[in-house]
Amino acid sequence: MSAVWAVVAGRMGSERLPGKTMAPLSGSPSLRHIIDRLKAVPSLDGVVVATTTARRDDVIVQCARQAVAPVYRGSEEDVMARVLEAAQSVQAGTIIRVTGDCPLIDRDVVESVIKSYIELAPDYACNFLGGQQYPRGEEVEAFSVELLARIEREATATRYREHVTPMFYEHPERFRLAGVQAPVDHRHPELRLTLDTEEDYALISAIYAALFPADPLFGLSDVLELLEQRPELASLNAEVTQKHA
Repeated sequence: MSAVWAVVAGRMGSERLPGKTMAPLSGSPSLRHIIDRLKAVPSLDGVVVATTTARRDDVIVQCARQAVAPVYRGSEEDVMARVLEAAQSVQAGTIIRVTGDCPLIDRDVVESVIKSYIELAPDYACNFLGGQQYPRGEEVEAFSVELLARIEREATATRYREHVTPMFYEHPERFRLAGVQAPVDHRHPELRLTLDTEEDYALISAIYAALFPADPLFGLSDVLELLEQRPELASLNAEVTQKHA
């Protein structure tokens, strides 16, 4: 098995919540939490941050370096090329894609996608194929650098360049796809645990305040238990609509 690296794309110029990548959560930037959580995934060989050449993203470079994670700087708009080049910069063979919107990513969820990708040997694996099962913010994708390089040469539509992977799951006739199912107790697609709006930030901040002091790497089960005990928290972002690829 070639080197398996998580690639986390992030920038400060988000439309709905500018600066969200560095939004503070329990004393550290959101990005730092994502890196630390991914470093705890047993099957990952490393985590590389893919940011842009814009000066405003210098702070992301600094954060990645403080977390002892390599960082690659590329195109702001062409995320597909940036993710590919970041993976190539660390000689990765397999990309585990987690976006910079996911400060609640669960290491066990990531590990389950990696194991399925290794065992089933598809072209592409993810845990949202066929519809959302996990809460938003727990999305994980796995595919080879070689395959991404191939589609990067032919993907010309802006949405493909911006969202990176739709070409895989929109063309099952071309690619062997594997969907990783969520355990029954984790099937809460109605929940938003992703960071994209002020309302999302309010919820995630409250979750970190409640759970981080006891366990910095708290998992999805802990989050779901908290939201069951305090249902008013989930209402903080219940009205936010998801942007689609």
